[in-house]
Amino acid sequence: MSAESARDGRGYIVRAVNRSEPTPLKRLAHLGAATVHEAYGRRAPMRGMRAVVPDRQICGPAVTALGAAGDNLMIHAAVELCRPGDVLVVATTAPSEHGSFGDLLATQCQIRGLAGVVLDTGSATLARSERWAFRSGPRP
Repeated sequence: MSAESARDGRGYIVRAVNRSEPTPLKRLAHLGAATVHEAYGRRAPMRGMRAVVPDRQICGPAVTALGAAGDNLMIHAAVELCRPGDVLVVATTAPSEHGSFGDLLATQCQIRGLAGVVLDTGSATLARSERWAFRSGPRP
């Protein structure tokens, strides 16, 4: 556990984000997700992941958020740690159909210059983010 981390009882925030160098990421960006998955030894599960808009691809350092079902506090905290070009990856500790991610968070992510968002949780209508959101979780 990092000294730059904090607990609040509902989630865990790691404030020291280890970001990859830009050059390898630029090379990976031109490859398909399945190719990278295979080359990485099939260690990253790909089941159910799909772009909100077909044929959309994103690539960047991941900033992850894990929070309780129905609570988006950890998502807000993770967005504050994001830099331009990052990919926000969101999951919950239990299956959730709550609209934890919607237009407000999508707008914050766009203002911060995120490359995209990957959701493994419920989301509200994403009118402002359909160009760059990916989802594996439910959508209410």
